[in-house]
Amino acid sequence: MKRLIRKILKEEISDHVSDKQQKFYDYINDNIMKDITVTPVKIVYNEVDEVLDDSSIRDYVENIMGDWREMDRRGWRVSEVDTQQSDFTADRFHFDKSAYSRKDGYTNPLTKVAPHKQMPHSWAMEEIAYEVLKELEEQGLMAGVDGTEGFAQIPPDYEIEVGTEYFYRVPLFLNLFTGVYYLSNIGEDKIIDMLFHRLEHFYGLDKGESQQMVGPLFLQILRSIEKEYSIKITPTGFEKRDTLLPLEESTISDFVDFTKDELSLDDDFGVELEDDSDELETLASYDIEDNKVKVLSKNRALPDIIRSIAHELVHHKQNQEGELTGDEDEGADGSPQENEANARAGKIVRRFGKRYPEIYDL
Repeated sequence: MKRLIRKILKEEISDHVSDKQQKFYDYINDNIMKDITVTPVKIVYNEVDEVLDDSSIRDYVENIMGDWREMDRRGWRVSEVDTQQSDFTADRFHFDKSAYSRKDGYTNPLTKVAPHKQMPHSWAMEEIAYEVLKELEEQGLMAGVDGTEGFAQIPPDYEIEVGTEYFYRVPLFLNLFTGVYYLSNIGEDKIIDMLFHRLEHFYGLDKGESQQMVGPLFLQILRSIEKEYSIKITPTGFEKRDTLLPLEESTISDFVDFTKDELSLDDDFGVELEDDSDELETLASYDIEDNKVKVLSKNRALPDIIRSIAHELVHHKQNQEGELTGDEDEGADGSPQENEANARAGKIVRRFGKRYPEIYDL
């Protein structure tokens, strides 16, 4: 089998998949599909801020807030901030009832918000997210939860599960605005990792040979799931990648980018993972001079590693804002800087975990 597959792979001289290769893709795909189950998952958002953990809804809300014509149509006004006269550090938002048109089909999102009240970006984002939830409810895609301020998503998300010696579980998320399902980057990584494992251990291929087959197989598995469960799936990042990183490495890279966005950081920092505990006095450190974060990774669970990264990047944020001087007391337990780093790191990891719950299976 191994020799035959290698012979067929050598026939590949372009992006075209030969008929012989396709037969092997079909054979492997059929074997994998026997082990796959796809289960519907009911999604409930207990509070408005939880819905913003859904990347497609968050992107939709941010696009609204970045389009002044759409904001104007919805009755929102944006004012630039005079930082000398205000505690605000970014644009202020308020709902202008006088500019509001009921014929457009919108209603004041939360009656507790006075039309004249100005609010920062994060508050306005939650108010607009509530507007979007109400619009989705009118379209039959969301439903209010009786007796609460929560909303339940009507079409389900799904969970892909492979029950073999290489067990994994991957969430499949629905983009309510397109009707298309998608995997997170981490979810794609887990499927790719499983494919490499099968090709190398079941069929005896080396890394380079497996690399040649992973792309077509990955897409064929998605098409098979689509056909069997009557849904549409789009790959989110697979086709844009230059290289396929080991699963944990890729996840950490995604987390660093996520934390950078959460803390509004520039690109002037580095994150290094250390396998040698002798290189670090503690589990993680931040160098105030060269803006470099070092984190011990050996024999540590992934959630612990990323929490350490978030903690140290909060210190980098403090340094950016002039809150660090390099005094040893700033790093002592119970100091204001440590308390803030602990609290914000925990929140960042929780938000990342809500968006990518599969990290807890790694």
